Amino acid sequence: MFKKTTFFILTCACIIAIFLFSEQVAQTSDAVSRGIAEKILIGLTDYEDLPADQRLAAMASFNETVRSFAHFGIFLVLGIFSFGFFASAKMKRPVFAAVALCAGYAVFDEIHQEFFSEGRAFELIDLAKDWSGSALGILLAWIAWHFFAKAGQRQRTR
Repeated sequence: MFKKTTFFILTCACIIAIFLFSEQVAQTSDAVSRGIAEKILIGLTDYEDLPADQRLAAMASFNETVRSFAHFGIFLVLGIFSFGFFASAKMKRPVFAAVALCAGYAVFDEIHQEFFSEGRAFELIDLAKDWSGSALGILLAWIAWHFFAKAGQRQRTR
């Protein structure tokens, strides 16, 4: 019961976070990702010592990487949490339920951006990032679930 409730809350929190990120207008969303990109570039490279034109080029390129990772990463987390919820709820096929939830929400998210977020659009590449992130998350959660289930069975037979 505790696992099911915890995974349900985490799944809902992830969905709400995705919705709030998608709700941002394009300028705000870009400013957030650029801020993150700049902090990473400063921390890992000699970004501040580069000439202005090279800084702009580095920022443009790395900002796209940050935005791609954000799509992939947050849906990876949604995949993990949703599989955890459906598996702990003892659904017969938790993988399929998690795939349906994640894929459906990815489509909803892109439609939401297209029609309700100023300057944002439905993009197939973003949908692919969302789906691939959630697929990896579901796969990792499925592997972990089976590993821990087998470990628990070995403990009970000793």
